[in-house]
Amino acid sequence: MNEGLSGYELNLADRTFGFGLVTLESDQLQDLDLRAVLGGGVGYPSAEYKATTFDAFSGLSFNQESFSNQADRNSGEILAGEELSCNISDRTSFTQRCISQLHQPWRISRQSRLLCSGQVQSLAGLAVESQQQSSH
Repeated sequence: MNEGLSGYELNLADRTFGFGLVTLESDQLQDLDLRAVLGGGVGYPSAEYKATTFDAFSGLSFNQESFSNQADRNSGEILAGEELSCNISDRTSFTQRCISQLHQPWRISRQSRLLCSGQVQSLAGLAVESQQQSSH
């Protein structure tokens, strides 16, 4: 499985931000040549403390999938997520993010995808990251 994710956030007002994202993915086990997701939405920083922030966000995305052995699929998605950031010390920080994407929510037989990641990073240059994805 190969995956790339890029995103951008822009402050729209004092307590609101907008975001955009692009995800590209391929998976030989699923015969998935390319999944391209383009999306965006708005978010709200729910909690801000001295060393901790918690953001909640939601939006819409468009998913285009190309397969080797079956018909291509295009779908609209609703996405929602959260991000928690903590400064553990002056030199170490922790970030955790989960994004849930619901494919074609207007259909009875819908699919969903959940992507969660966590990262610990220090000023010394050490970074440890973990990522988990599940599809239903």
